[in-house]
This record gives sequence, C-alpha cells and structure tokens, in this order.
Amino acid sequence: MTDQLTGLYNRHSLSHLLPKYFNSTSGHTTPLSLMVLDIDHFKHINDTYGHTCGDDVLKKFGQLISSSFRSEDLVARYGGEEFVVLMAHAPIEHALEKAEELRKYIESHLIEGLKITISIGIASADSHAAFETLFNQADSALYNAKNSGRNQTIIYPVNSIAV
Repeated sequence: MTDQLTGLYNRHSLSHLLPKYFNSTSGHTTPLSLMVLDIDHFKHINDTYGHTCGDDVLKKFGQLISSSFRSEDLVARYGGEEFVVLMAHAPIEHALEKAEELRKYIESHLIEGLKITISIGIASADSHAAFETLFNQADSALYNAKNSGRNQTIIYPVNSIAV
C-alpha cells in the first residue's frame, strides 16, 4: 500500500482508497481537485549526482508534499518522480492556491543541497467523475506545463489559467 522509498501511498493503493472520494451512488456531490506533480529534470539529478542522491530528493520531496496538505487529502507517489494529490471538498481555486504555495516553496529552498523545481497540472470535478478522467485531465495540464518551460502550475482545461 505504501511506496518503500517515500512512505507515501503508492499507485496500487489508489484503487483501494479512491472509492472513498469517488462515489457515484451518494445523494450529493462534492468538489474534488487532483494535482499531478512532477520534479523537473529529475533524470539530470540521477545522471549527475547518482541514484542515491535522486532517492534522497524523492524522500525529502515526499515528506514536503505530505506535510503540505490536509490529513483528508490523498497524497501518493504515482511512479518515478511523479506524485498525485487528491483534495476532497476542494474547488479548483483552492487547489491552485495550494499548488502555487508548494511550487514556490520548493523553488526557493534547497532539497538535499540541490535547487529543484516542479511542474503541476490540476483538474477539478465533482465526486461523480471517474478518477481516470480526472487524472488524464490533470496529466494533460502537467505536460502542458512541462512543454511550456516547466516550474509552473496549469489547470485543465489548459487554456483557462496558467500561473
């Protein structure tokens, strides 16, 4: 259920935890926001400083994002240097504010002695949405952020807000 390196939930555990957030049988809907976060140029860290340093960066980053969100939010390592945060009862404006706080904090601090940046994609829906749809939307916004120069937050649909 947890990623051995970061101690966060892993990708596999999402299938067990998501029904709590995505429930199409409930009589009401709540806003959900999903962030997909990716450490910029992570391959360069591994190639230049070694995989042990890369692992240390992932551990520290995992601790930082875990402590940056509410206990009811779901924080997981999705794979490699990609992480997801599912925020319940969180409209897109709140998610954007939290994402930007985290992005700016990461940019202004050294992690394991290195200056790193992150790119973030965000999508929002209600609890009747499918996780796969929400993930694909946030992932699309993330790739737009990466292709537009990195170190930024973009929400889906991509043309709506870029920070």
